[in-house]
Amino acid sequence: MEKLDYKKTEKHLYQPKGPAILRVPEMVFFAVEGSGDPNTSASYREALERAAQADSGFLFYENEQATTLQMAMTGFAGTTLSLLTGPEGGLEASEVEKAQEAGLRVCTLGKRILRCETAPLCALSAVMYATGEF
Repeated sequence: MEKLDYKKTEKHLYQPKGPAILRVPEMVFFAVEGSGDPNTSASYREALERAAQADSGFLFYENEQATTLQMAMTGFAGTTLSLLTGPEGGLEASEVEKAQEAGLRVCTLGKRILRCETAPLCALSAVMYATGEF
């Protein structure tokens, strides 16, 4: 599986020379839909393997109360991040354990329970703000 780093391949998007209108090319992102037991599901295992290839990976868990995104990102100096959010109804403890075993850091997006459709956008927005990519 090839690791993508858009900051290297699309430098002109990340370091424009002054105000400009940029044409952003199509970029690859992935999402995994799954069902069944995460302990035996191939799609969940593959998603964790792919997420672990990034410089750092985060799993946003609704029951996490101690580690905020800001705390989890302390010292981050990489160029790639993986962000995983849970399904409608939340994550099972076994799913969180598997993510931790794969090397992902578990953190919270705050006190609100977000819909599965909005949680990824919220997570991405928070990371972009934290890294100065806004």
